[in-house]
Amino acid sequence: MSDKNFENRGSEEKSFGGQDFGKRSRMQNSETRNSDTQWFSQIEDLGRADLASPDIKGGGENSKTGAKHEKPHAGPSAAASVARLKKSLKSALKKATHSRPTDYKKLADQVKQFQAVSFDVFDTALTRRCGEPRAIFDIVAQSCDVPDFARRRIEAEERARKIHAKHTNLEHIYECLELPLEESDGTREAMRMILKEMELNAERSNLTAKPEILRLYSQAAESGIRVAFISDMYLPSEFLRKALVSAGYKGLKSGGFAASGSAAGTASAESEQSQFVIVSCEEGKEKTDGGLFKAAIEKHGWTKNSLHIGDSIRHDLIGARRAGIKSCLINRY
Repeated sequence: MSDKNFENRGSEEKSFGGQDFGKRSRMQNSETRNSDTQWFSQIEDLGRADLASPDIKGGGENSKTGAKHEKPHAGPSAAASVARLKKSLKSALKKATHSRPTDYKKLADQVKQFQAVSFDVFDTALTRRCGEPRAIFDIVAQSCDVPDFARRRIEAEERARKIHAKHTNLEHIYECLELPLEESDGTREAMRMILKEMELNAERSNLTAKPEILRLYSQAAESGIRVAFISDMYLPSEFLRKALVSAGYKGLKSGGFAASGSAAGTASAESEQSQFVIVSCEEGKEKTDGGLFKAAIEKHGWTKNSLHIGDSIRHDLIGARRAGIKSCLINRY
């Protein structure tokens, strides 16, 4: 269903989860919105209804009150309507969010109100010059003799995720890469290692800092605000740390910092204790359900008195808030 059709639904499926979506849609597209804070508050309300989660099944526990709510007895047609509504809402949210520029000056002022700030990595702190992730696979394909490499690479990741789930890393993916070779297992393994290095090299050469986020990072570090980069990613934290440092994000370490670490920016050693990179494949947790943020708090001494900044409604905005961390959505383009 298109966004236009969604706006014209009228009262057919006006509300779900206690939200008046016809009214909310008009609010979100109104030119009178003059505050990022108001917009993020509206999204937070939707997040409480779990509209960006993989499944909408009803039932469960209210995260704020702990009150139980009953699972609706919905038939197939009702379930299909909910699925269509969910898809339309996510499309409308993305369109409304990414169609207007982010006010980075206002965001910089908001960051100052927190003890710590975390950033998403891809399409937030770093962008790929080549565009979408698929383009990285196309670059590798141009330099190797493997037919349909991009397709094989995508399918390998799908197989790896069925086996390793949230722990899926680049090693797992290339273990699942099917190659059209009749040689020995050793030859195929050597080819997989070569292709993996080609992919890493393609990533290195295409990653660049998003200037606005780099300025936010520098301002936060200079102000003594702790900084972290939190990513749902199959690449290792050390690779991302080096890529971030190479792009201009200085003072980073991988794997976390001591809870008692000093504030960032006061000295080199103290800064390294306060700034780190954490990734889903190493923690076995993801941002979508808040798990990776909770791991940052419980294992790496992160704080709930922080602001998370990212480009994804599901992964960054709602995921962080499920862990009790305030979050801010930016325009990825």
